[in-house]
Amino acid sequence: MARQPAVISRLAERAAGLPTEVSRQLRGLAGNVDAARARLGEIAAGLPPEAKKELTRSARRLALAARSPKKFVAALSAELERLIDVLVPLAGRTPLPLKSPTQARTLVAVAAGAAAAIAEGEELVAVFTAGAAAPGAPAVAAALLTAWAVELWGTTSVRINQIRAGGREVDEDLLRHEVTGALVGSDEGTSPARRMGERVAQRAARRLARRWAAGLAPGVGILYDAYDAQRSVRDVTRLPIDGHTLRSPPAVR
Repeated sequence: MARQPAVISRLAERAAGLPTEVSRQLRGLAGNVDAARARLGEIAAGLPPEAKKELTRSARRLALAARSPKKFVAALSAELERLIDVLVPLAGRTPLPLKSPTQARTLVAVAAGAAAAIAEGEELVAVFTAGAAAPGAPAVAAALLTAWAVELWGTTSVRINQIRAGGREVDEDLLRHEVTGALVGSDEGTSPARRMGERVAQRAARRLARRWAAGLAPGVGILYDAYDAQRSVRDVTRLPIDGHTLRSPPAVR
């Protein structure tokens, strides 16, 4: 088996320090596709119907592009650009009831780990070899995109709760830039320019492709994906909230 890139190996080692509850759940998913599929389904049940429809459409298109890793990444970039535009505002209107950043990090880590377990069980290598002809292609594409959507929702939700707890009103445009930046692992999401939006989608696609590539090594992908996904929540909660307007005090009667 080909050796994993050094950055993945290092992060997989760091992932061993995931919270005990996350590690416990991930151990139960490793090598058990049915359990992973059921757990991801439970987590994704909180997503609104509109989001599920968009994810289904994207998963079908990605499955068709899976024959070539290069074509897959290009298709993924286009799908993520579209999904970011559609899902971030929707997540802002329908945040998940997450009480703390720890709860959000656990949620997205387990979702990503479950998707990695599904991809491993469906033999991701075979999907990239046979592409859409591989029986597992639709399942892998759907699982990976669903976990990413949960990551987006968890990151958006915890940021909204953080802003409101700080006595401020959510600026929707700023929220989108903050969440996008956290999802791509950089601050490039802060630019409103269309060309920058395309770069953000490309960076997001590369980050996910790197994450999913770790799944080619049994056992490593689950830990790496879980660790990398929860970093989005961590990064967004480290941002200052002073760009969001202070909430006006109630009028005195």
